[in-house]
Amino acid sequence: MAPALPRPSTSSGSGRRSRQRSPDIRRRRRRLQADDDDDDGHRQQDAEAHGLPEYLRERHARLGHGPGLPLLIDAETGHTFTFSAIYRCAAALAENLCTRLEASAGDSIAILSESNVNIPIVTIAAWMARISVVVLPPDVSEGELRELVVQTHLPRVLFVSRALLAIGQQALGGFVSRASGGAQPHFVVLDAADGSGRSSIDAAGSGGGAAAVWGIQSMYTPYPPGAPVPEAPPFSRSEAEARTAAIYFHYPRDGSRTPVDPSHLSHANVIAQYSSSLRRSPSLPSRQSPPARGSAGQLVRPSTPHVPHQRSPVRRPGNNSNSPHDDSGGGGGGGVGGGEEGEEEDNVHGVAFVVLRMHWAYRLHRTVLNIFCLGARYVVARSFDPPVFARAVRRYSIVCAELTFAEIDALLDHLALLAAEAPQQQQDSAAAADASSTTDDALLSTLRFVFTESLQAETELAPRMARLLPRVSIVRTRLGSYVEPPARP
Repeated sequence: MAPALPRPSTSSGSGRRSRQRSPDIRRRRRRLQADDDDDDGHRQQDAEAHGLPEYLRERHARLGHGPGLPLLIDAETGHTFTFSAIYRCAAALAENLCTRLEASAGDSIAILSESNVNIPIVTIAAWMARISVVVLPPDVSEGELRELVVQTHLPRVLFVSRALLAIGQQALGGFVSRASGGAQPHFVVLDAADGSGRSSIDAAGSGGGAAAVWGIQSMYTPYPPGAPVPEAPPFSRSEAEARTAAIYFHYPRDGSRTPVDPSHLSHANVIAQYSSSLRRSPSLPSRQSPPARGSAGQLVRPSTPHVPHQRSPVRRPGNNSNSPHDDSGGGGGGGVGGGEEGEEEDNVHGVAFVVLRMHWAYRLHRTVLNIFCLGARYVVARSFDPPVFARAVRRYSIVCAELTFAEIDALLDHLALLAAEAPQQQQDSAAAADASSTTDDALLSTLRFVFTESLQAETELAPRMARLLPRVSIVRTRLGSYVEPPARP
């Protein structure tokens, strides 16, 4: 509650000024009181949600979205995860972490991978199992990898991409085995083919031992098959404050490769940090008006409306019963309009394109929490490629994208090349403008916002963006695509 203000003086001059200001003061006090009451009510509602698994469930329940709404979509394959599928797969993986993968509460797992749609599910599963997540840079060298792992709890379970399996095995196979008294590490391949199970490869330097290698799809199935998955008990307040949820390493952006000490965040730390980011997040500009080209700090909250999701013309995907996560028709043909209730599309933000930045501190849990707390829906790409991005925007009616300076620059170069190849561009400037507009309409008609942390992108690339994509704004923010929380009921 705002502190009581002194009564206005009745003396001449200052009294008149005080009486003139009093309506504004009263309005400000009412706003502050309303914000305090709102925050108190939300703190009371969150009183029992101490750990991240319960917090995510509780916040998602407030949104009122059905379990069949697609939340994660693989940009390359079209595989779709709904809310119910995410939690079913995460619960099975959490159980497998503690059985087949031999991890225990208080241990840690490591993720060494490029961007992958399975990473948020792996994160939730680890939190369910009381296991912390170590986020490793995908471009790390073998020596750096060993140095980073030494600073953690020596994770014996590593989630890797196929491209990085070899470096993970060479750098950590024998190293972890020796440090843990001969116990071999487990490798889970995030982009393995569906249904791939356990195999083994020689652990380099481990004296002829073998490290188990699993496919991620086999971890989404209860073991033994058909066995019920026990529900994890809720976190207590003290456990949420003491239990580590994530360990991050942050590399300086000046090109040096000297890592700083790891940053350990407890469940309570993550929740508090995320709640703080929501309170200071700006609003998006209105899509009905011409896009304003300013920094995120110039956008005012909450006077501008949310970005509504356009009803997507994408066809409803077909069933794929062989995929454990496509429970609502979100299989290989994946579209974002395949939820169980068509009305749900009007109640959520637009779809966002993202390449998960595993080597940037705090990006992992921010994406996960946006899905459950803000109704975020992500098309997750493994890397940025302009033609793939354009196809994804058209296929999934993407509204927002999180891109770096280099990615925005590459996209604009790609669009400029397309415009230059158009015959109309060779006639006059008016035809060139028409060609740019045609390119925008054909490839990126639903895109409205490109979010970036790069000040250079905002200042140097905005003129090119205005010429090639006049309806798209570059917005600089550290908060990602979903910068405005939904209206409270």
